[in-house]
Amino acid sequence: MKIPLNDFEFYIDEPFLKKGLAYFKKGAVTDVAEISKGEYEAIVQGTNEYLVTMSIKKGEINQFHCTCLYDQGLVCKHVAAVIFYMEQETLGIAAAAPKAKQVKSKPVAKKASKKKTIPEQVAEIVEQLPKDELVDFLVYLSKKSSSNAQMILDHFAEKNDQASINYYAKQIRKIITSLTNKDKYNPWKNIGLIARAVFEKYQVAVLHLEKGNCTTAAFMSLAIIEELIRSLDFLDDSNAELSSMIKLSFDNIKQISQKEGEEALKCLIFEYSLDAFIQKKFVGWDWHINFLKIAADFRQGSQDVERLLFIIDHTNIENALVEEVQIIRFRLLLHSGREQEANAYLESNLQNSAFRADAIITAINQKNYSRAITLAKEGVEIDKASRPGYAASWKLFLLEVAEIQNQSSEIVAYAKDLFFAHPEKRETYFQLLKKHTPSKNWAIMLNELLQPTQKMHTWNARPILADIYIWEEQWNLLLKLVSEKPSFSELTKYELPLLEHYPEEWKNLYGTAIIEYAQIANSRANYKEIVKQLVKLYKSGGESNAQKIVSILRSVFKNRPSLMEELRVF
Repeated sequence: MKIPLNDFEFYIDEPFLKKGLAYFKKGAVTDVAEISKGEYEAIVQGTNEYLVTMSIKKGEINQFHCTCLYDQGLVCKHVAAVIFYMEQETLGIAAAAPKAKQVKSKPVAKKASKKKTIPEQVAEIVEQLPKDELVDFLVYLSKKSSSNAQMILDHFAEKNDQASINYYAKQIRKIITSLTNKDKYNPWKNIGLIARAVFEKYQVAVLHLEKGNCTTAAFMSLAIIEELIRSLDFLDDSNAELSSMIKLSFDNIKQISQKEGEEALKCLIFEYSLDAFIQKKFVGWDWHINFLKIAADFRQGSQDVERLLFIIDHTNIENALVEEVQIIRFRLLLHSGREQEANAYLESNLQNSAFRADAIITAINQKNYSRAITLAKEGVEIDKASRPGYAASWKLFLLEVAEIQNQSSEIVAYAKDLFFAHPEKRETYFQLLKKHTPSKNWAIMLNELLQPTQKMHTWNARPILADIYIWEEQWNLLLKLVSEKPSFSELTKYELPLLEHYPEEWKNLYGTAIIEYAQIANSRANYKEIVKQLVKLYKSGGESNAQKIVSILRSVFKNRPSLMEELRVF
């Protein structure tokens, strides 16, 4: 359960709230410390000493735990006491003077804690240690655990003369092998274990990149890429945990290409990537073409450019990758100063959507609108059957030209086509239609926009209808639409206009949604959601509505003890 600090009283049962306040006021909360950013711990003196831990992010308590015996998923009095401690300045309350041994307590909620975090304490101690003591301790750690030893080697890899891509690839391979069958009954968990272990390696690579140790960062990143791609032949990465790690590691390599110097390393990455592409080490995966892109990024002169162009021109490229390879070839020509040749190549390959878009943009910038229109219309014809998304992008260019030339009929035609194609810009097209449609014809245009929604699935049509009602300020129709099937999501989305124009109806609908949700609720999480929605209704001016619903729930669902416990907050 997440608890907003500024509304925590609504989420805690009243008896525990009162006891927590009493504990705080008598000075029972001690030893409050921020152990890391947003992570707190405190001691609460009760019958015994209880340790409370709490995670706070963006003004919300995300997690909490107490070592007391009260374990029903709710907030105990000790956790409540710590929350009061955190909010004491906001609430204007104060605790009794602590005992002598409790002088460590300091307010931490609204201001940065003056108490040092654990990492700060460690840093302070390490700075005071003689070198030989520190060396002895690190050796001790490495002997105690091979993982400790590897962590030390990884963090100081720039001092390790054995480091190479293969060196780190063996480590990644070992991680994958050891964790692949860790849980035979839940094999999907193995992917998570592998991803977390490899992510630690990735974080070390990022650390080296930030410190300027590009060679180490490159070796680690390429090793992660190589081994994870290979592992996908036998691991199920349905949640894209491993794929995400591959992408992040490619991003590391991209960053290295943009750094000054590092010529020897860049040459190594160029040869490695080119070899991976030529040898088709990862053909069949999207990352196959990434290695050609890396090689192009790490080229270091005309000789490298010529090698790349030769390989591109003499390699059979899969149809799905042709456009990407053409773009790489075009950029190689352009960036090597062969602008005329690059432009000729672009013009001869306008079937490439990126080239066509570039040619249209150039024509518009040069005010050659007839050429821009011709290219865009050709694109629509080519793509309307097999690639409707691209066809819509060409219509966007046609709309742009029509606006520049203030051609109302064309603007209306293209805006109407695009209204359903680009939901994120629907309001823009709607306003264009309204601006360029004669007022006497506007009702007809509205009907033409609403008509296609009748053929859509209800879930797809509802947001379109709601948007049109809002833009036209037809609040009665918006209320009617939402009333058909009240849901938390729609009632929240359209809360402002409905509360303004139909406040009582909105509150009643929200109450109906809560009761309907309660009928299918069957878990503690569901019951907490009910309380959350009741709190929202209460804070939106529906105090009496919320209390009425609570009474109904207590009467109808009195045999659900968990729900009754959650409702005790009211």
